Amino acid sequence: MEKNLTTGSVSKTIVYFALPYLLSYFLQTLYGMADLFITGQFCGVDSITAVSNGSQVMHMLTVIIVGLAMGTTVVIGRAIGADNKENATAALALAYKKLDKAQAKGIVHKNFVARHKAQLAAHVNSL
Repeated sequence: MEKNLTTGSVSKTIVYFALPYLLSYFLQTLYGMADLFITGQFCGVDSITAVSNGSQVMHMLTVIIVGLAMGTTVVIGRAIGADNKENATAALALAYKKLDKAQAKGIVHKNFVARHKAQLAAHVNSL
C-alpha cells in the first residue's frame, strides 16, 4: 500500500504518520497498567513501586527506539525520494551498526535485530 504524503491536508498527513507511534505508546501504557493491576492484587507496596518504576523505564526505551526508527525511516525516505541510492545504503548501514551496538549492550534481543535487519534489507533491495 502506497500513500503520497506530499499532497492533501497537512494535519491529516501528520496524524496518519504519527499513528504508529501513538499506538505503540498507548499499548505500552496498557501493558504497564495491566502489570500494576495484577501486582496490586497479589503483592505489597514495594512490589507495586518496583513495577511502576520498571514501567517508566520501559516507556523511555520504547520512546527512544521508536523515535530512532522514525528518524532512520525519514533519512532513508529522503534519500530514496532524491533518487540517491548511495545515501539510502549509507543510512541503512548506520542503522545496522546501531542495531548491532544495541544488541551487544543487551538493550535489544538478537532475534529482534535479525528480524529487522532482514526487513530493512528487503526494502532497500526492492528499490
